[in-house]
Amino acid sequence: MSKSPNAGVVGAAGNPKKITQAFVGIAALTFAAGGGLAFWLNGQISSGQGVAAGKEKEVGSSEQIAMRLGATQAAYDRTRSRIADLESSVSEKSYVPTLLQQLQSLAATTHLTVMSVHPSAIAAPPPPPAPAKAAEGGSSGTGGGTDVAAKKKPAPPYDTMNVDLSVVGTYADTVTFLYDLTRFPKILSVEGAQFSPGGAPGQGAPGQGRPGQSKPGGQSAPQVTTQLKLIAFVFHDDAPSAPNAGGGVKTAEAVVPPPAAPTVAGA
Repeated sequence: MSKSPNAGVVGAAGNPKKITQAFVGIAALTFAAGGGLAFWLNGQISSGQGVAAGKEKEVGSSEQIAMRLGATQAAYDRTRSRIADLESSVSEKSYVPTLLQQLQSLAATTHLTVMSVHPSAIAAPPPPPAPAKAAEGGSSGTGGGTDVAAKKKPAPPYDTMNVDLSVVGTYADTVTFLYDLTRFPKILSVEGAQFSPGGAPGQGAPGQGRPGQSKPGGQSAPQVTTQLKLIAFVFHDDAPSAPNAGGGVKTAEAVVPPPAAPTVAGA
């Protein structure tokens, strides 16, 4: 008996087990492809979120920088205004007496005793060094001298005065005094400070603080002697005084005019 050529195909197609296996394989491939696609999309989303978070942080940093810039500009303007007020607060002649009085007042406010204060003569600050190129040009000829004069910096609008100050008080009061110097009504520069334990002669033995201030147990607070080297900046007046214009000499006390010519009796 002869077999039909399509008998094997019909038998394979009609086998339910093989059909089920084929569908399961297709479903597994589809699931694997979908899982991989979902994993890739999740990675892309996370990367996009990270980029967005970074951009937000950059925007926040820019806003903070802008806020800090505004605050810094405002502080700078306040400082310039304060310096302008300090420059015009007192004339050059009365600068030294006012400075000494304010130092005495600050020491008294912080419960310190001023042992000595020695202001030196008011002197102009040293001129800035000339540029090397300008100096070489000046030695070459007349044209170089013109360049040096053109490049010469103007003199600063202030003179300087050294002040040696010695105060005695407790450690806490000394710290308060040094901090209050940062808010002093005149422009000062602290160039040096030397501290030594104990008070000056006549102030009591070391370890005796000011009356009314004592540590627990009745022991007085220790004292310290502070020696400061200050530089005061004396700004020029808009209009120089007549004695100074006539050749007077600046000292720490005032502007001293030159000696007058002797008078002849009967002239």
